Amino acid sequence: MTMSKIIKDDMKKQLKGVYSTGEKSKQVRIHELPDLKYIVTTKYGRYDFRKLPDFKNIYKCLNRVKHYTAKNLNKNFIIGPTEVECEDRAGDEASIVIMICVPDYLDDQLLQHAMMDSIGHVDHSIHLKTIPGGMFAQILHEGTYDDIIHTKAKLDKEIMANGYVSKGTCTEINLAPMFHNNQCKTIIRQRIETI
Repeated sequence: MTMSKIIKDDMKKQLKGVYSTGEKSKQVRIHELPDLKYIVTTKYGRYDFRKLPDFKNIYKCLNRVKHYTAKNLNKNFIIGPTEVECEDRAGDEASIVIMICVPDYLDDQLLQHAMMDSIGHVDHSIHLKTIPGGMFAQILHEGTYDDIIHTKAKLDKEIMANGYVSKGTCTEINLAPMFHNNQCKTIIRQRIETI
């Protein structure tokens, strides 16, 4: 019997330019994004992007899901970067939302099977969520995380200067596997609307 070829899915390539780290990414750019599906969990504590709460169960589940999709659907998706949202960054019990973009063909049943196999139970704090598409402004911050506030200020200034208004909480997308000497490579993305 002939084996079907496994198709590789890479959300970063499908959303060309959205996860780019080239020099142009260090300038504010506007993107129109479609509805995107994420695997999501929420943790509570003081926000520090360098010391995020434990969310290893998401990766355990995703690695098991990859096994299922490759075996049953002939699709092997690349696990994307960690995305974080936190509205109250000064609070000791802030709500910290941790997300990873996943393909549309992942569903709740598949995720629950993966949980049972990988962590032994269904963790209701981990779920799939579709975030509505729309217009977003973003900029790449590369350097010390302590200086990211200046990059955010640049993003906010450009949003206003171009006739837009920010909506909701910005998202920080960590493109580097770890911090080294407080250095990071992080995309700051903000949903926007015209004034």
